[in-house]
Amino acid sequence: MRPQPVVIHLHRQEDADCVARALSAHASAVDAKVEGRDVLVDIMSRSLGDVLSALHRCMVENQIALVRIQIEDRTYLMEPEPSD
Repeated sequence: MRPQPVVIHLHRQEDADCVARALSAHASAVDAKVEGRDVLVDIMSRSLGDVLSALHRCMVENQIALVRIQIEDRTYLMEPEPSD
């Protein structure tokens, strides 16, 4: 399988740095690097769910409210569920 590029757009630079560190530590991430406030991740398509789960955990742990995720030509929003 060829690596699938995923771009995670964040509002703050410190959030981008935090997400890149979290995903780089994840075994499925082939490469996670920061360009501006975007995190670029090349993953194998079968591990997209694992990477999204790691991203969600990072968002919850670091109180990141919303990210925009671009996979090929489609854009998705991810936000953690509000805490009770």
